[in-house]
Amino acid sequence: MKSLRAWKLHFALIQAGAIILFLPSSPTPALAQGAPADKAADTVEKCPVPPAATGRPHDFRRISDYFLLVDGKQVQAEIYQSDRPSAVLVVSPALASPVLLMADSALIVIPAALEKKPDGLMILRPDAVLRPRGAFEYVDQDVKFSVEGHAAMLREQPPLLGLHHADEVTTHNPEYLLSAKAYSASGKHIAALQKEERPVIVRIYYGSWCSHCRKLVPHAVRIEQELQRSKIRFEYFGVPANFKSNPEIRQFGVQSIPTGVVFVNGTEAGRIVGDDAWNSPESTLHGILADKGVAGGLP
Repeated sequence: MKSLRAWKLHFALIQAGAIILFLPSSPTPALAQGAPADKAADTVEKCPVPPAATGRPHDFRRISDYFLLVDGKQVQAEIYQSDRPSAVLVVSPALASPVLLMADSALIVIPAALEKKPDGLMILRPDAVLRPRGAFEYVDQDVKFSVEGHAAMLREQPPLLGLHHADEVTTHNPEYLLSAKAYSASGKHIAALQKEERPVIVRIYYGSWCSHCRKLVPHAVRIEQELQRSKIRFEYFGVPANFKSNPEIRQFGVQSIPTGVVFVNGTEAGRIVGDDAWNSPESTLHGILADKGVAGGLP
């Protein structure tokens, strides 16, 4: 996700970018803005972000890149993003109305124009009426604006760093749960992995801020859910944007994220690396374990 400073620079170039905020008394949506990008030059290639598009934002998925302050206090909020064009949607009980930040204006959105789908997407109707409420501004790396007499601010969420379990990862990145639910794992490979008799640990190096990880790491979350009764355990190591300078990253020679290092009886047996491997990590994991003498084979 692009830092707010980079967002500011990019926003000056792409006037179609938007920020939508939704701050209602019950969870519903609204906040959007410029195109997100990665935070470090050495990660850009591994965390591609779709190019910005023109027009009004439409569908928004849950993200965790920012938190919301209202009148100087952090408040409960759900934040979503659209890539068509890149926009951010915020849902909070702290403010009464949805707000769209677009170009240099803050606009009120009628709540009825927003809809939350069963799959978790927030939808802004194309015929939504937008009412101007002044401008927003950038101060350092914050986005500031006023709505109905309240001072609001978006601030970047600190990354989740170090070793964590799945529940901590999905609490920090709640969008992972929806993506995990949507992922369909291969039943035959899951069945084979459930037969594994040796202790296996899959340590996944990823960035909570990384858009590419946001697409692929939920696959591992789903596999972990499927393998709860097996001897295969998963752990997640959050890295900073400049992850190649991290001592553990250097120790293990991780060159891109996400990377899954597979340990069998404490010894590295292989890695889940690259889009092809992550598009079906259960198949990749089974291949690694089969090569090292997995107990369960495919029918």
